[in-house]
Amino acid sequence: MQSAVHRHGGGRVLAALAAGLLAALAFGLIAGRWPLVALGLAAGTVVAILMLRNLAIGIAVFMVVSFAGILATSHGASAAKAIGGLLALAWVATLSRQTGRHLRSLFSEHRGLISCAVALLAWSLLSAAWAQSSSTAVAGAGRWAQDLLLLPIVYTGLKRMKDVRWMVAAFVGGALLAVVYGVATGTTGSYSRLASALDDPEETAAVLVAAATLALALGATASSRLRRRAGYAAAVAALLGLAAAGSRGGLVALGAALIAAVFVAGRWR
Repeated sequence: MQSAVHRHGGGRVLAALAAGLLAALAFGLIAGRWPLVALGLAAGTVVAILMLRNLAIGIAVFMVVSFAGILATSHGASAAKAIGGLLALAWVATLSRQTGRHLRSLFSEHRGLISCAVALLAWSLLSAAWAQSSSTAVAGAGRWAQDLLLLPIVYTGLKRMKDVRWMVAAFVGGALLAVVYGVATGTTGSYSRLASALDDPEETAAVLVAAATLALALGATASSRLRRRAGYAAAVAALLGLAAAGSRGGLVALGAALIAAVFVAGRWR
C-alpha cells in the first residue's frame, strides 16, 4: 500500500512538471512574437497562483487593482474585472477547504452589519421609484450589490491582524496610485484642482482623507523603523494630494478624523 501511495505521489509530481514544461514552452513561443503579452501572462499567472493559495493576498491585490480599474484606460478596467473574478474563485476555493460554519458565523455573529447592508441595498433599489433616471438608480444599486458581496469574502480571508494591515496598506497604495496618475496626466477639475484618476476633486479628497488616516495608523503601529517611515511618508503624500485637491469638505473630514483619533488612538495619541 505504501508503494502505491508513493507511486501516486510520484505521478502528481510528474504531472506538475509536465504542466510546468508546457507552460514554459507556451510562454517562450509567445515571448518570441509578443514579448509584452508574454510578460503580462507570466505576471498574471503568478498573481493567480498567489491569490488562489492565500485569500488575504487576493484581497490586497484586488484593493490595489480596483483603483487601477478607474483609470482612464481599457486595460485598467479589464485587469480589475479579471482580478475580481479571480478573487471570487479564490474565495470559493478557500470555502471548499473549510467547514460551512465560517459562512454561517458571519450571519450569526454580525447580524447588525448584515441587516444594515441589506437595508442599504433595498433603499437603493427603492430610490428608482422617485429618481429622475430609474436606470441610473438601478445601476447604482447593482454596484452596491457587488460591493456588499465583498463582506463574506473579506470575513473569510482576513483572519490575522497581519492580513488587516496588508489590506490597509493596499488601500493606501491604491489611493496614492490614483493621485500619481492624476499628477502625471494633469487631470484637474475646476480652478485647476487635482482630480486624480477619480476625475473629481471632492471624491479625490474623500479617498485621500481615508488614506492619510490609515497611513498614519500604519506608521504609528509599525514594528520596524522602515515600515514606520513608509507609513508616515504615505500619509504626507496623501495630505499633499488633499491640499492640491482644494476641497473644503475634505478638510472638514480630516478635522473630524483627527478629533476621532483623540478618542480611539489610545496610547498612540
